[in-house]
Amino acid sequence: MKWMLFSMACALGVPTMSVAALWSDARRWLCAGLVASTVLKVSVNFYSMELYRGADRGYEVGLTDLFALSMAIGIIGTNFRRVRWVPFNAPVLFALGVFLCVSTAYAASPLLASFTLFKAAKAGLIYWTVYNYVHLDNDLQGLWWGAVAAAIVLSCTVAWQKYGQGLYRPHGTFDHSNTIPAYCLMLIPFLLAWLLHARQHPWKLGLSLGALMGLCFSVVATLSRAGAAAMGGAIVSVLLYGLIRQPLNQRRAAVAALLGVCLLIGVAKSSDTLIERFLHAPEASHRARDEFNVAAGMMARDHLFGVGLNCFSRVLTDTPRYRDHVEVMKNEEQAGVCHHIYWLTVAETGWLGASLFGLAILRFWARLLRPGLAGAAFSQLILLSMAVGIFAVHLIGLYEWVLRITPVFHLFVIVTGISVALAERVDLSCPQGKQSWPKWWLRRRARRRHRPRLDVSPGALAPAGRMGLTRCQREVRSQWIERRAR
Repeated sequence: MKWMLFSMACALGVPTMSVAALWSDARRWLCAGLVASTVLKVSVNFYSMELYRGADRGYEVGLTDLFALSMAIGIIGTNFRRVRWVPFNAPVLFALGVFLCVSTAYAASPLLASFTLFKAAKAGLIYWTVYNYVHLDNDLQGLWWGAVAAAIVLSCTVAWQKYGQGLYRPHGTFDHSNTIPAYCLMLIPFLLAWLLHARQHPWKLGLSLGALMGLCFSVVATLSRAGAAAMGGAIVSVLLYGLIRQPLNQRRAAVAALLGVCLLIGVAKSSDTLIERFLHAPEASHRARDEFNVAAGMMARDHLFGVGLNCFSRVLTDTPRYRDHVEVMKNEEQAGVCHHIYWLTVAETGWLGASLFGLAILRFWARLLRPGLAGAAFSQLILLSMAVGIFAVHLIGLYEWVLRITPVFHLFVIVTGISVALAERVDLSCPQGKQSWPKWWLRRRARRRHRPRLDVSPGALAPAGRMGLTRCQREVRSQWIERRAR
């Protein structure tokens, strides 16, 4: 049955969505579907190894991939000359991809490694698609609608599992409860910044607040210690920075107060369980993580190109010297996966592959933070909130390998691609964002009176004209050039 539905989706859905993607309004809803589809467990495996304990168990194609393919075809068809064929960080990502292909050739199981390599290739298509979507349309409404839809689906599922089925730690639409915090933390800062600073109708404000509280409830319901701590830090960071950079008005004060009351009620209701989790965490869980990290270091020392993508569990199971020190999970027939995402990357790709991965991440960080911290426009606050969400996911990677799980990985790629394209839009509309941080900090007050302010609100985020800028952006840019000439 699912193969019949998949065939119909490919034969009818993709061409229909590709034609619809020729119009910018339709692309907005396709982007919303792209984001919302990450929370849905709708996919098929062309070749599956379901009993394997690694992150990828087959050549998986899901609804997210079909949305991305349709949007890419529509973008190329309608804006061929304005398409950015080589987006930001593409050379580093291409070098990483070439290295992963070489690593797959030397992998302990090339078949298992090819599963993850196939997913990485699809992620490249998703990144290119969302990057060009924001570059051409300059629209964030699609991301907002998708985030709200994903939040409603996930929070309702978690509430039903928690109170309807009586699950102690609900897993939502995913396979494990630890996946929920990483997924939600990429949407919570964005929705909070949108709620505080976007100019929108009251019913949309209520929808944003409900989606935000639903995601916070989903994180708390999993009783994840790292997730709860990261969520608290992300909310406080976005809230304080936004209120400091922009004046406190009646709406922002009301939203902040209402959000604080709701969070306090939620914390008070679940405080006893969370405190119990923090004070009496199972010692075996911590020991198992340390044992996996030791095994990952041994694999990295023995293999220049790593043991191969997605091969950690296979190598740990088949090689006795890598599991002689394992005590917590020594009786399991098939070994697990290293929880520390960075040690896992080192073990599977070697130090060279991990260095390329780290370089790509650092370049993304530099691209997001510089324009995000250089001003207080709406787009800059949204950009910084996305950076906070991505940083929270990287922190969780110290304890969980959830970034390798397909829904989290897809959402991570989508948020990263949109934020990078938004950073370029900020540079075009606010040229002072290109300054180095020390120079900007020293000259901030001296240039404050002469700096043009551009409020890139949702109402101003209209499709760009022939020059790639809206009329408002062109006027502000011309004013800035005239003032510099004086």
